[in-house]
Amino acid sequence: MYNTNTYLLEEYDQLLPDYQELLEIVQEILNEVIADHGFKPMQVGGRVKTRESLSEKILRKEGKYHDLKDITDIAGIRILFYYSDQVDAFADVIKDTFSIDPVNSIDKRQSIPPTTFGYISLHFICRLSQEGPYPEKLKDLPFEIQLRTVLQHSWAEIEHDLGYKAEISIPRKIRREFAKLAGLLEIADERFVAIRQQIENYSRETKENISGDCADDMTLDLVTLEEFLRTSPVMTDLVKEIAAFSNATIHHVSAEGYLERLRKLDILTIGDLKEACSRERGAILERAGRLLEGSDIPELVSTVGLYYLCRVLEA
Repeated sequence: MYNTNTYLLEEYDQLLPDYQELLEIVQEILNEVIADHGFKPMQVGGRVKTRESLSEKILRKEGKYHDLKDITDIAGIRILFYYSDQVDAFADVIKDTFSIDPVNSIDKRQSIPPTTFGYISLHFICRLSQEGPYPEKLKDLPFEIQLRTVLQHSWAEIEHDLGYKAEISIPRKIRREFAKLAGLLEIADERFVAIRQQIENYSRETKENISGDCADDMTLDLVTLEEFLRTSPVMTDLVKEIAAFSNATIHHVSAEGYLERLRKLDILTIGDLKEACSRERGAILERAGRLLEGSDIPELVSTVGLYYLCRVLEA
């Protein structure tokens, strides 16, 4: 018997190449705007819904769809961010980049009651810009972009694995456990943002103190050590002189591996490190010059000054 379900699947078969082309274009656009705006998501993934998945959805929501374009998530992109404020920031980018369907787009953070459990995320139903240089046949095809944090995604995956998608399907006692866990995850998302901001503030304070020559009492940790390498003329001038032996460029790497090494040398504060670099400057340059002068080494790492300081002190 020929029915609407059969018609929708036949339409899907005909339009599948268009949806695949659409997905490739959307992914390319997203990769460009992510790079242009300096975002660093954990994951960007896309898929075109399979025929089997589409058939299951049509049967599950019998009578809801009359045209394939009524199904707005045949092409879908999911972007995972580490922090919840990055989701908000990238949502603004999405709104500026694509044509948004406000009726079908969902901000689950606003749409669910405050007492309801469940993951919260942003679901945008989009279309390509009508003014963009894209094939006309693709401009009317909808696609979905989901924005989530890593923790929101973890919740969604576990919820899916457990098989409970509706509150009514879960016993009251278990529903309460879901609600408690959902609250903990939301608090964790907020606290991760706060911790990141604290680290950023600490880094800025450290940089200001080093620039103002009032950081001597600050304990060496990864933040203070990295800022010393970037900011202190005692270290930046030393690295430039070392690099000049072979006309090398400097490539930034983490200095984390030097923290324990410096502690063993009883260098515990920025003041200790600054004093050691100044005191051993001649010996550092003499040792570096013997190894590098006249060489054709094109690149040195940003920790090269620490490397030679430790070699001199450990000799």
